[in-house]
Amino acid sequence: QAGMKKAVSRKRNGRFRKNSSKNCPHLTEEDIEYLKQHTRYDEREIREWFSGFITVCPSGTADKDNILQMYDMPKQKAKIFINQIFKLFDKDGTGDITFREFVVATNMTSCHSAEDKLRWAFKMYDKDNSGTIDLEELTDIVVTFYDMEGEDREKAATRAEYIFQQLDANGDGSLDEEEFCKGCLEDDDFYKVIKDGVQKLYADVS
Repeated sequence: QAGMKKAVSRKRNGRFRKNSSKNCPHLTEEDIEYLKQHTRYDEREIREWFSGFITVCPSGTADKDNILQMYDMPKQKAKIFINQIFKLFDKDGTGDITFREFVVATNMTSCHSAEDKLRWAFKMYDKDNSGTIDLEELTDIVVTFYDMEGEDREKAATRAEYIFQQLDANGDGSLDEEEFCKGCLEDDDFYKVIKDGVQKLYADVS
């Protein structure tokens, strides 16, 4: 993560110049509050991310090449990381993601453990901040993780339904964060998918 920010900072002070246009997108208080709630970053870090992001992507959206410019890591690792980000957010296949999506995805895909990854996924999919997710939201999470690893989506949906049935003991149709993490980590098949994703990103790549 530090290496990623260093690269952004270097580009900001080097060949990438700040866009002074009045039409340049701005970081709103709403963005800051959302990102403080849904990532591990504080306001200073979020502003630092934005400054680097908008320097490389003055339009306010980024494609894969833009993001590759922002990361100070071996190219092969960076490509794995970027592919994960776009599988998370570029659902319509436009090839672009927003700053908010970029930071949330960076936060989640850069987790060093399967449990951390699941906890941030839970926060991301708990859209109404109710502290619970339903079967549809759980299915979205499971399918996303399987998809990121190139696994079958139908298999993922079936797995999600199985996990949900095992965990929703009281039949209220929802799971809280602890139930969700415990159940997913205890499901050998799904746990392997998440763990493989973490290991693939942090393994030494020559």
